[in-house]
Amino acid sequence: MTPNSGQILIVEQLESDREILKNLLIKEGFSVSEACNGEEAVQHFQRKRADLIFMGTEMPVMNGYDAMRQIKAEAGGDHTPIIFMTEERDEEAVVLSLEKGGDDFISKPVSRSLLRAKINAQLRIQTLNHSLQSNIRQLEWKLEQHKQTQLELHEISNYDHLTSLPNRHFFLIYLAQAIKSAEISQKKMALLLMDISKFKQINDLFGFAGGDEVLQEVTRRLHSITDSSCTLARMGGDDFALFYEEVEEVDEIGRVAGAIISGMEKPFQLEGREMTLGLNVGVSLYPDDADSPEAMLRCAGRALNFAGELGVNRYRFFEPDMVGQEDEGLEMLGSIHNALENGEFQLYYQPQVDAINRNIIGCEVLLRWNHPIQGVVSPDRFVPLLEREGLIFSVGEWVMKRAIEQHLRWLERGYPPVRIAVNFSAPELHERGLATRVIELVHHSGIAPPWFKLEVTETATVKNFDQVARTLGKIRASGIQIAVDDFGTGYSTLSYLQKLPVDIIKIDQQFIKDIPYSSEDKTLVKAVIAMAHNLGLDVVAEGVETEAQAQFLRRHLCEELQGYLFSKPLRAEEFEQLIALQVSEIEEELTLF
Repeated sequence: MTPNSGQILIVEQLESDREILKNLLIKEGFSVSEACNGEEAVQHFQRKRADLIFMGTEMPVMNGYDAMRQIKAEAGGDHTPIIFMTEERDEEAVVLSLEKGGDDFISKPVSRSLLRAKINAQLRIQTLNHSLQSNIRQLEWKLEQHKQTQLELHEISNYDHLTSLPNRHFFLIYLAQAIKSAEISQKKMALLLMDISKFKQINDLFGFAGGDEVLQEVTRRLHSITDSSCTLARMGGDDFALFYEEVEEVDEIGRVAGAIISGMEKPFQLEGREMTLGLNVGVSLYPDDADSPEAMLRCAGRALNFAGELGVNRYRFFEPDMVGQEDEGLEMLGSIHNALENGEFQLYYQPQVDAINRNIIGCEVLLRWNHPIQGVVSPDRFVPLLEREGLIFSVGEWVMKRAIEQHLRWLERGYPPVRIAVNFSAPELHERGLATRVIELVHHSGIAPPWFKLEVTETATVKNFDQVARTLGKIRASGIQIAVDDFGTGYSTLSYLQKLPVDIIKIDQQFIKDIPYSSEDKTLVKAVIAMAHNLGLDVVAEGVETEAQAQFLRRHLCEELQGYLFSKPLRAEEFEQLIALQVSEIEEELTLF
């Protein structure tokens, strides 16, 4: 209410006094209501609120003090100013009015100027009070919003939004606190780091939405395997952590790791397809392996790396000698940049033979690194380094050139042509201008294109499939053969092979090694050979090590065989001796006729 406006209630026993005050207020521009006692005043206020009340003290039925108490108890009544009307020089009534809770007093007879001043003062107080209450409400709302924002920030900074698990930031703080509290008790604790194998392929095949779905399912499975005695966290990407704050038996941690791996073996359902993923686990113990959060993570990470080197679905506990082996890896990283110019790379050749007459008709070219300190290094260890350091392109071109040169050298020496097969990695396959570079290299080298074959893995073709198919199509159109290596270990389907321009599929050795004892593998291999032939493709079987395997593959019309039954990978001069021996045997057979 503003000055000279609003509703005023006069509560007074004497009608004459009410009339005098009423006329004064009307002249000041106010709307006026009347009540002759406290009870009527309360009832009136309940029906129709007043902006200000002039209240008599002594009245029949209910006096002014009791009426004030009831009005102040009504909704909005506590903010309604009440001015008591007292007799002139009735100091006792004035004191009592203020002590009872009145906002002000005015003595009869009422002075118009004093009346106006007191009303304006109360209305200003009321306006300030309303403003204050509004500000308080806004402040309370802002405080509530701030609390909510703080909670949301806490969730964002400490929890992973996708899985609702503690994130790396929260987990590291928790780990540090747990280790600090364990410094006195020296209780044993365990940290398990886990990562999902082939997770990148899931993102490539199904997009990030598919990857998110897998991460959520992995979280559900981990929750179902573990209990409240441990803390589970997502460390980022496809990495998870599990922390046991108190370990009674170390063997129990091994059983947990095994159970986690087993829990991930059940296929994941994505877009109506079943996908099998793997998971590796690395374990470190406090205080046996480490005495700080950083050291525990480092040791568990090393154990995880070594588990991955063993294959998929493996777990390893940290061992001190892992540090030395990891240092070897760092040494390799430092020296691999100069390996090519230092002549440390060598090519080996493994024969591929005709399944019927066992004659050598081709070979797979294999890269080896003869490290000056570590000796011969397996490609599984150094090829990922080449890819990561961006050296795979120059090394890959060197391999092609050297292999072609060797093929031509054998021809010059009078040996029959032997088809050479060079492996291409995923980064090479996605390189711009690859088709032109390969075609020009083959054309200028002098090798006949049918005697040069490119081998690509299934998983290398998954990302940017259409682009890869176009690249391989151009290469194949020039007469160069294309083979899909490690067939059966990736995501191939019939439609996949129909769309990919290939000539040959190579059955991975994991499906050959248990033949003839595994009926499942025999059935699978027969089906693959039949499917390939229906598509007009030839088949090479890798990893043939026994005569029984070779006979089985021959009976089911597999065209070519490769494996230790015929020869291990050989240096160029050793492979040449093998060709020479074959030529002499053929010539000897011909002389018999």
